[in-house]
Amino acid sequence: MKIHRFIGEFDLQPGYFLLNDPDAAHQIQTVLRLRLGEELVLGDGRGLEAPAKIIGFGGGVEIEIAEVRPNGREPQRVVQLYLGLPKRESLEWVVQKATEAGVRGVIPLITARTVKLEGKMDRLQRIAKEAAEQSDRGCLPEIQAAQAWPAAFALAENNDLNILCDPGGEPWREAADKISQARKVGVFIGPEGGFTAAEIALARARKFKILNLGKLTLRTETAAIIAVYLTVNG
Repeated sequence: MKIHRFIGEFDLQPGYFLLNDPDAAHQIQTVLRLRLGEELVLGDGRGLEAPAKIIGFGGGVEIEIAEVRPNGREPQRVVQLYLGLPKRESLEWVVQKATEAGVRGVIPLITARTVKLEGKMDRLQRIAKEAAEQSDRGCLPEIQAAQAWPAAFALAENNDLNILCDPGGEPWREAADKISQARKVGVFIGPEGGFTAAEIALARARKFKILNLGKLTLRTETAAIIAVYLTVNG
């Protein structure tokens, strides 16, 4: 039976712990109806976790923490996804699945072919949190506000390697060695219709690797998940 995991801004220490996070307490008491003595795992969203046991419900959920330890499953490569904005439902799906695939952050990207600016930040962050808990993540991905190219380029300067996915780029395998040596990687995925030639030229001038994901034409959300997975595990 899978042990339930809860991620929050917890100050984890061995011993007695009063969980007064309202969302987590509601899940434990009302939705899951966990009982005294049942086990769970708390995560601080920054790589630490704590196996614990419910010992009471006085003024909140009272918990006994056995130990605090590194998560151990969190990917070591930090992957930031810069995503050309799709429609709202697709954006939410990408946030969920990219979190499950190991992404560390999602930055919606405003491009020349962006049609709509959609996505409620609180809802997207909640989707990421639930996906991180479901997939036993140790770190909670950060969902940022939509950025235009200048701001996105500024953020990408902190990456060891930046990849822009385009059908006219080099085969992905050509960058396998560089990906394996990079700790922090930015992955840029275009909206429906892809990036314009001017946008690709701007990225190339900033030493981005321009790579393709194969011969088939992929939807934005499909390309995003494939590229994140390949980069996390490269």
